[in-house]
Amino acid sequence: MDNLSCMIVTFGAGKDVDNKKGFIPGPFDAPTHGGFRKAYAAMADRAGLTLEAAVEQRYDAARKTRVESVMNGQDDMAELRAEISNFGEGPPKDLVEGSPERTQWFKKWLESQDVEPQIDPANMTRDQLLELLERDPDMLAMAQAQGFVSQTAMRTVRVAGMEELKPAVEAHKALKWDQRLMAVCGRQGRVLQDDSSDGTSQVRFRGNFSATVWLPTSALADDSGASGNSTRRRNVLVSSEEELRAAVEKSTVVEWKDKMNKLAGQRGLALEDDTSDGTTCIRFPPPLDLTAWLPTCAVTDVEGGPDIEELDGDFGDDEGEEEELDGDDELVALRAVIAAPT
Repeated sequence: MDNLSCMIVTFGAGKDVDNKKGFIPGPFDAPTHGGFRKAYAAMADRAGLTLEAAVEQRYDAARKTRVESVMNGQDDMAELRAEISNFGEGPPKDLVEGSPERTQWFKKWLESQDVEPQIDPANMTRDQLLELLERDPDMLAMAQAQGFVSQTAMRTVRVAGMEELKPAVEAHKALKWDQRLMAVCGRQGRVLQDDSSDGTSQVRFRGNFSATVWLPTSALADDSGASGNSTRRRNVLVSSEEELRAAVEKSTVVEWKDKMNKLAGQRGLALEDDTSDGTTCIRFPPPLDLTAWLPTCAVTDVEGGPDIEELDGDFGDDEGEEEELDGDDELVALRAVIAAPT
């Protein structure tokens, strides 16, 4: 696999008293794929490492790269952020890197992954078949051509903000508002099926946020052609401190800090939307003069005020002096799945 091609086994005299082979691990971004894990383990074995030891090295290397990318002001970190988020909170901070106890943590993490079984369409439920079609564009096109799946199914959509989604859910007889729905506000998802009888759509969310939920079709906007991160720069307004704190506390990738209260009600320039974890990177002009990742549902697009060129210019080109508010750059996977209504 291409992801494994960057694993380099090195042999040399070196100064390592244990004379161990070293290697540079490639991305471990498919922990539930049996074939991928097998190939990764084989490459690790060639370097004299167990799978868990190799994954530990990859985790540490990925976190280091992530921190360096932030410090250098790089924007192309979506895949790295998603990969790190698979590890949840990561190993306990008091475990020494490379220690047997820490490596054991990665072994248990690997064992906890729900490795995908071999696909057998004959024994799959409708939802499982829809998931299979979602992953295979050619198969989806064939199913749509034969009328098994509607032409509007599997379209990419973006969920409305909380101020629009919550009233729509509360007004619907078949749906009930749940605070966990805050996590899907502003997030990109894939429609599996539409129910025209009651105006709802079943939407699947992927990435480190994994959920399938029924939502009002009216609260979904077509987002076809968009994938991964959006780089559309726009002026935004942060919600009130109460709403911002509530959104941050519901998020599993952003940690509340007291200095975040000064961001409430402020205008800034949205640089990037990360649909994999529902966050938006925002630049704030002086006197704040900082960059922060905030929950997308806690910001609203605005018109007027300083235009993008003027606002962007307030920051100059030296991003190294900007303050980051995303903690230790750790991303925690949101594992709760919101069940479909009955």
